[in-house]
Amino acid sequence: KSVPAAMLTQSLSWNFLSCISLLLSLVSIVRPFSFLDMYQYVSREIHGQPILVGIARPESLTFALVVAYRLAEISSQVLLFTLFQVVFDDLKFHGLRYGGILLWSLDCALQALLLRAYTSQ
Repeated sequence: KSVPAAMLTQSLSWNFLSCISLLLSLVSIVRPFSFLDMYQYVSREIHGQPILVGIARPESLTFALVVAYRLAEISSQVLLFTLFQVVFDDLKFHGLRYGGILLWSLDCALQALLLRAYTSQ
């Protein structure tokens, strides 16, 4: 059974491979986000002019704390949808739980509305 299907039916068994998969997923998400804060890393420029440049050196304590913060932030977002689905266990459609998907869909819709409202001219 695939991980998304196992999450929908709440039959995910936590074994060594699922823990490794989760760890690799978190690292693959945290690593690019940590580049945003890396010293002299340009993540945004307009007409060749750097606008958003990282200021933390990779060997500094500041950078390590920023990476730890990003890891905690991403982990909390991942857990939010899963825990929401566990709390609202009675939301089912043909035996499949959809609480987490519903929350994710509402979150995406809200973010799209906010982007449209604040970026339109």
